[in-house]
Amino acid sequence: MALTNSTWRKHSFKVGNVYTALEEIKGVPINFSLGLTYVLDSISYSHYDSSTVLTFRDSVSDMPIQWWWHDDETETAAEKLFVSKD
Repeated sequence: MALTNSTWRKHSFKVGNVYTALEEIKGVPINFSLGLTYVLDSISYSHYDSSTVLTFRDSVSDMPIQWWWHDDETETAAEKLFVSKD
């Protein structure tokens, strides 16, 4: 997995910004909780899995949590799941 803080997808994510989950979201290793905030630590791409991987840090527990944005998901998927506080 390449840690480039980028991906081929068009998106408005910025490393270091704070995001709020707009719904319960399947994450790795735990799920994102509705209304909680998360700091974006990195953006990478997994060629093997055909997925953009956004790694956040939970603002409550400070634990890392990932959201995998698969290539077959819509371009607007992220906008429906996260909103930036910055």
